[in-house]
Amino acid sequence: MQRASCVLLSLGLTLGMAGMLCGLLSFPLYCGTIYAREQGVLSLGAAGEPLLQPLWRWLLDGPLGSVTGSAAFPGVLSLAFYFVTCLPMFLLDILDLPAMRKYKIRGEERPVATEADWWHCVEATLSSIVVFIVPGVGWQLFTQGPWMYRGPLCLYNCHGKDLLPAEAPPLLELCLHVILCLVVFDLSYFLWHRSHHVSRLLYRHIHAKHHEYHAPFVWVTQYVHPCELFAVSAFSMLVPIGLGAHPLAQWLWLLLSVQFSVEAHGGYDFPFSIDKFLPGLGGPVHHDRHHEWPMTNFQPFLTYGDRYLGSDYDMMQKVKLEKLHQKAQQKNAEKEE
Repeated sequence: MQRASCVLLSLGLTLGMAGMLCGLLSFPLYCGTIYAREQGVLSLGAAGEPLLQPLWRWLLDGPLGSVTGSAAFPGVLSLAFYFVTCLPMFLLDILDLPAMRKYKIRGEERPVATEADWWHCVEATLSSIVVFIVPGVGWQLFTQGPWMYRGPLCLYNCHGKDLLPAEAPPLLELCLHVILCLVVFDLSYFLWHRSHHVSRLLYRHIHAKHHEYHAPFVWVTQYVHPCELFAVSAFSMLVPIGLGAHPLAQWLWLLLSVQFSVEAHGGYDFPFSIDKFLPGLGGPVHHDRHHEWPMTNFQPFLTYGDRYLGSDYDMMQKVKLEKLHQKAQQKNAEKEE
């Protein structure tokens, strides 16, 4: 009974946050983007067709047109890219190359995942995909709907040729929408994630599965309870729809979100990780600290929320050291007296 109540509460939180953040918060951002587009701000006054138009035309009319025009394409794209992104890090774990060990977070002290750990997580991930994702994708392929983009409402017999926009987005608009997707998704999942740590019941029955491994490896990325899988999937898909993002921006966002998540759980901190090039991202170390110290670093990709609420690991360590320093000074002062 308690477990069932937690499942219902978790699903309710997901739907509530999806409506509040993916809907209400996205609406003014959507209106602002439309206004900026009409004023020519996002095109920077450039004349002629958008820079990305040849690529967009090839995606629509080229050999991939029947694939990209499917209603199931966003989900299939995310799923396929997930496994493609996981494989390189999985190979690194298998090979355990000496040259790569220096990039391991926590170094030699890091607990080593066993073959049993790998297959346990892979089996659980595949089970979740078969039970929860494959039926949804299968339904979309069978009915050719619903349409998972902002625009005409279509529930079945949705054809990309008729529904996808003919024009590509301006490059600046695409970048803006991807950044906004990152910010709104990050806030949505941050609140969901934090609530599932603060509540002992939600943690025990929903989120604890993901924390079975205190030193995550790449297959832990989707080793989660179905409620958490639903939350991540819902936020990932609904945020770009709420923002009115162009399908090309939506696809790019889905690829980046998968890349961010895989890097965050891979256990490696490479000099070419995305966080090294984009300011504000916490990167793999930030989330790895969360698995090591679960009551810190709740934010998945960015760090401002943890800093503001005092749950940032580095800030907490700094405060702890300052307190120890103050106590030491106080003891020395007492001895001198």
